[in-house]
Amino acid sequence: MGLRDTLNNVVKSAMAAIDDIPELCTYVNTTATTYTAASGTITKTSTTYPNVKLVFLEYTNREVDGQAIRPQDQRVIFSTLDLPITPTTSDTITRPDGSTWIVISIRSDLNTAYWELQVRRP
Repeated sequence: MGLRDTLNNVVKSAMAAIDDIPELCTYVNTTATTYTAASGTITKTSTTYPNVKLVFLEYTNREVDGQAIRPQDQRVIFSTLDLPITPTTSDTITRPDGSTWIVISIRSDLNTAYWELQVRRP
């Protein structure tokens, strides 16, 4: 087992340890957008991943600058093992309360054991 596998398992175990905090959300990954000039239509290709365990956290007042990070933005953290794709800024997340959030930015650790997303309501 390599270092990446070990780190992935540690993050997965940590997420299991805080089992009551993650929310089961619907993650929608949009991979392609095509424009048809003749009809003027835009078509998006999306894949939906239900029941993805995500942890939503608020940004601290120190992190909020009002531009890149707005006061209502949230930080989402989850194990890379919980989602079989690489997130993009075209993706959306729907929380159990029905609210939809768009992915603004994406970060990860060096070994890609977890994803950290900045999300915002549209």
